[in-house]
Amino acid sequence: SIPFHSIPFDSIPFHSIPFHSIRTCEEKRAPLHQLLDRTTMDDEEREKRGISKIATPLADEKMTKRVYKLVKKAVGAKMSRRGIKEVVKALRKKEAGVLVIAGNVTPIDVITHVPILCEENDVPYIYVPSKADLGEAGQSKRPTSCMFILTPKKDADYLELYEKVKKQIMKATPNWP
Repeated sequence: SIPFHSIPFDSIPFHSIPFHSIRTCEEKRAPLHQLLDRTTMDDEEREKRGISKIATPLADEKMTKRVYKLVKKAVGAKMSRRGIKEVVKALRKKEAGVLVIAGNVTPIDVITHVPILCEENDVPYIYVPSKADLGEAGQSKRPTSCMFILTPKKDADYLELYEKVKKQIMKATPNWP
């Protein structure tokens, strides 16, 4: 089988291209780790990728992969909440955990109140670049704007990963208590 990215773009019918594999000409020249690097991502690059200006703290590539792995394990253990309504309900019930928010949600007004709820309830949160990738990590066919990962039980197989990610999220947030 021929790798998908080596086929000339003009010869493929548009409807047969998976959305997550469409990249602009500039993106094809740059390796993926350079595209996701938070330290070099300025407003112009964020705008090109559709990531909102308020999406701070934004996970870098390594952190993003770790967060997606945590989401996948938490969904498998039925220890997650998916979508705005479920996440807000969990936050209002004072459930403990970590919140992962997609940075490319449009309109951004849909999720602007969620970080405020997190700060009121001392729940760490982080933005990831893509809602499509977040939905895929959550084993869903639909893009997901946010995922709330509940604190795992003592015998959970992903407890160590959860603690590691939570610590990194707290470190990435500048004014965390």
